[in-house]
Order: sequence, then C-alpha cells, then structure tokens
Amino acid sequence: MTLFESDRKIKALVELIDAEERREHAIRSDLAREALDGGEPLVVTDQLAAAYLFAARHDNALNLHEQNVAECRELLGPDHPLTLHCQDNLATALSLVERHDEAITLQEETLAAYRRPLGEDHPDTLTCQSNLAWFLFNAGREECIALYEQTLAACTEALGPDDMLTETVAEFLETAREYVDDED
Repeated sequence: MTLFESDRKIKALVELIDAEERREHAIRSDLAREALDGGEPLVVTDQLAAAYLFAARHDNALNLHEQNVAECRELLGPDHPLTLHCQDNLATALSLVERHDEAITLQEETLAAYRRPLGEDHPDTLTCQSNLAWFLFNAGREECIALYEQTLAACTEALGPDDMLTETVAEFLETAREYVDDED
C-alpha cells in the first residue's frame, strides 16, 4: 500500500466518524426540539445506545443510556413503562461492563417500580425480575439461584410451563445451578 492509498483510507475513516458524530448530534437535537409524541424519540435513542453497546462502544452506550433515562424520567415520570424499559436497558449495559453493584441497585429500583402498577405476575415484572437474577449471577452472587427459582415458579403459574419466558428462566436457573456446583 502506498502512502497515498494509506492517506485516502485514513481520510475516509475520518469522514465516516464525522458523519456518525453528526448523525448522533442530529438525533439529540431532534430529541430536544420535538414534542414528545408517545416517546418515539426516546425509543430511538434507547436503540442507538443498544447499538453502541453491541459495537463495544461502552462509554458511548452508557452515556446515551444514562441521558435517555434522565430524559424519560423528566418527560414521562419515573414509573412510566418506557422509563422503566430504558432503566432496564441501562442496568443491562452496566452489568455487561461489570459495574455490577450499580446494575443491581438500578434493577432493584426498576423491579419495585414495575410491581407497583403491574403486580408480581405481569410479564414485564417477571422479565425485570429475571434480569435482576442474571445481574446477580454475573456479579457472582449465589442468591441469584433463589431469585431464579422464585421467578420460575411465578412464570410457570402466571404464564404456563411452555411460555418462552418460563423456558428461558428455567434455562438460566439450570446454568446458575451448574456454575455454583462447579464452584463448590
């Protein structure tokens, strides 16, 4: 590769980075300008943050998730379903970057908020509870097994044994049990 070809590739990469930064700025500007029509701009921001996480751009993902949760709380309130969904996604991101204590604390708050209007056996509540068990597992805390068992019992009763969430919780419980048995 010649120096000229190398310079062209570097310039092309810089242009791509600049375009991505302009696109992110445009999304943020739209969020600030648009009326909150059902929360769609907040959903887009949540999805962009998830894409950053998937691309291993953890700082970008966490910053965007945190900003989005703050905007959801301000615009929609702390107990709005979209706020809770975005908090769940922020907790997931925190867990994936091994900020376990923060993830667990946020997920416990989110779970309590889901329980207030929806109750113990609503699928969103059970999903949130399953995620909390997963965060406990990722943090190496054995109490994840008891929470998975509780969640599995609630899922089986509320949703049935063949429901996808019930089956997923059962699989995660088995994995957690195997891991704890291997550690002993």
